[in-house]
Amino acid sequence: MPIEYHCKACFLSFAVGWEHFFDLSEGYGSVTYLVCSACGTWHRRLHALADRGPPSFTYYDVLLMGYEPRWKVILMKQLRTMFGFNLAEIRQKVANLPLVLATKVSKAGWRDLNPDFVGEVHFEPLPPQPNPVYGPIQSDRLETWSKPLISEAGSYSQLVENDAMDALKQLDVHLENPWSPMSVLGPTKGLNRHFELANQACSHCRVVGALSSDWPENKQTCPACRRDALEFMLGWIT
Repeated sequence: MPIEYHCKACFLSFAVGWEHFFDLSEGYGSVTYLVCSACGTWHRRLHALADRGPPSFTYYDVLLMGYEPRWKVILMKQLRTMFGFNLAEIRQKVANLPLVLATKVSKAGWRDLNPDFVGEVHFEPLPPQPNPVYGPIQSDRLETWSKPLISEAGSYSQLVENDAMDALKQLDVHLENPWSPMSVLGPTKGLNRHFELANQACSHCRVVGALSSDWPENKQTCPACRRDALEFMLGWIT
């Protein structure tokens, strides 16, 4: 969960922590936000997906084609549970097969949800669906904000009223794309693996080993102005 901090003296803002992405189409599954403890410049590490899946997926319509007479009572109970049919509706459906049990599902997914289904089913393939996540495997990437994120307009009280990411984005209105790449960190081996930042220099002050993905709760010294004016602003869960 990213945690956002704000300095009441110099209006520095930054966030630290980890969050996952909902849009995986760029080949990255999550991000770790970092701050330079020497100057307050914001950084982030993008974590590449280790597997982006196949080019397309095949889904199916699941059809009930028949049943063995000895399973008829159990089948009717299962259909009632699945669809909420009353007895008359169940009898009509069973007498007029095939019956569509599900649409646009995977074989494994349907079987996992219905392991004890007694009817005879047929999986009718649908046209392949492109996988929006598919593409070349990316490498983890370290990016940086252009400079310490200090507000040039607006008061602290006004910033507190904003949502977390909106507050950060509004602090520097001059930058259309404030994140810029620093380095490629090599092929990914999983989203949650440990990574070492001890040898990485800050993009702004060039101090080595000062990037951190967390901030002590009781540490109020601002990394930019060095005054004891840093406060927890808010956190958000993704």
